[in-house]
Amino acid sequence: MKKKLIEWLVESKKDKSTMQKLEETHAEFHKIFQNAFGPRNLRDYAGSKGMTMNQAEDWKFALTAQDIINEHIPANVVGCSGRAAVFSKLLQQRMIPHKVILTAVVGDLNRARNNIQQGKKPNIINGHQIIAVEIDGRLRMFDPGKKKLELIDGNVSVGRQFQYDFADDNYIITNIMSPKEYETINTPEKLQSAYKQFWNVLQIVHQNDDR
Repeated sequence: MKKKLIEWLVESKKDKSTMQKLEETHAEFHKIFQNAFGPRNLRDYAGSKGMTMNQAEDWKFALTAQDIINEHIPANVVGCSGRAAVFSKLLQQRMIPHKVILTAVVGDLNRARNNIQQGKKPNIINGHQIIAVEIDGRLRMFDPGKKKLELIDGNVSVGRQFQYDFADDNYIITNIMSPKEYETINTPEKLQSAYKQFWNVLQIVHQNDDR
């Protein structure tokens, strides 16, 4: 169950200055994308620029947050990865402590691991990138692309599974990154690699459990 961030903060008597900054950031974020122009999906945008879809995927990941803002690129073109980058940049400008959260489709992650173990080519792992902001010493997740700023209930920890309201699949938190770490995820391959690092975390946890 989700609560609007403002309601949660009032109920919990949390830092209202952080709330005010966060609401301002969210408003500015959506204004940036409202002022975007050009085709509203990656395929059509790529066609308008003479790019193949493979070229467009590489181009999309190579974009910095400032590129997205300066070039007025639509939200659905840059996808969740680009939206997270832009929101992170705005938070940094307001000096709001935060993390970028990488989440992967559980089924995709499991299939990729099985394929690799069997010597097969791994499938693409689909995911969704969101933001977690530190409020009163605790991280609280939300999807910046949503029109309303809402918290996702529960703790923020690698390995936690949950569902987004736009999907039937379960997602799992694979990485909790600082803004600087997230800036290094600038190719599709690096994102896939980041998702797969979750398996190493699992192995460490299991080894510690066995001791």
